[in-house]
Amino acid sequence: MIKKVSLNKKRTYLRPIAWLYGLGISFIDFLFKKRIFRSAEFDIPVISVGNLSVGGAGKTPMVIYLSSLINKNYKSGIISRGYGRKGNKTFEVPAEETDVELCGDEPLMVKNYVPESPLVLANNRIWGVIHLLNDYPETEVILLDDAFQHKRLKPGLNILITPFHFPFFNNELLPAGNLRESRSAASRADMIIVSKCPEQISDKVQNEYKEEIKKYSSAPVFFTKIKYKGVYPIFNPEKISSQIPLGNKLLLAAIADTKPFEDYFEKSSGKNFDSLFFRDHYRFQENDMATISNWYSKNRGNVFTTVKDEIRLNEWKSFILKENLPIFVVETEVEFCSSSEAENFDKLVLKYIEKQLSYYKS
Repeated sequence: MIKKVSLNKKRTYLRPIAWLYGLGISFIDFLFKKRIFRSAEFDIPVISVGNLSVGGAGKTPMVIYLSSLINKNYKSGIISRGYGRKGNKTFEVPAEETDVELCGDEPLMVKNYVPESPLVLANNRIWGVIHLLNDYPETEVILLDDAFQHKRLKPGLNILITPFHFPFFNNELLPAGNLRESRSAASRADMIIVSKCPEQISDKVQNEYKEEIKKYSSAPVFFTKIKYKGVYPIFNPEKISSQIPLGNKLLLAAIADTKPFEDYFEKSSGKNFDSLFFRDHYRFQENDMATISNWYSKNRGNVFTTVKDEIRLNEWKSFILKENLPIFVVETEVEFCSSSEAENFDKLVLKYIEKQLSYYKS
């Protein structure tokens, strides 16, 4: 049985505002359907990865997965808005760039994992694609990170991600809920991924989710989970280990969804850990670093954080090394809940690319 997530009661009073917000979104959709607003299309394969809710679905790890898959046979390029960056200039993220203020944390994370793929930051995805193809005409596939709502550019393959513990069909429009669009917007998806599933998920539960999703979309549904690869001392990913250091623990994270992170440590340590959590994309301040240092002085334990947070902690690298803070990064990756699902998903993506390229290159 699907667990119904209860919305914050204070937010339910915002439903009238959510209704007005929904009217505005519907009107914009109407303008696109009537071609008063037009969507651009490219002949080159364009794959969009996005979600209906605000943050925490796992879009960026899926972009990394797709780019790694595609790069085995083709040359991919990535377009990202670069959420949280300063300014709106369109430019390519340089190799080994570390400036979070300039680029945002997620683009730097993607660049670290797939450095072979050019990554362009652009608020206007159309200009981003043009910029990328102008500089890298050999590019064969474009990946759009977080572009489900960017209707001015129509992708050839639209992948929608929704988290297992708070799926879009149990959610409501902003500000009463977390949805940026109504549930019916899922009909635009060509593939739907239920992300962050539990380690063991039964066929019964999967079928229940598929039945709920079927009310809004006929797209094929896939299920993924978070695979924990190990931990490594911060700034030293080559020293990754499958063993979690013993002793007192402090979980440090500034991400939209900390539940999987907490669940991972609960399984290995029970609830015997402290936590220091911030809003998504938060840039750590001097007083935060002092809090971490004080915790270490008092507890003589280890601090655990995420790969995404490591990007932002790089701003405090000299302080961390000087204070000799034992911070470990938990490395993860996307994994499909079954090998057959992974195979089917990969085949559908590659089949789309092959078919689209046959038109593009003819």
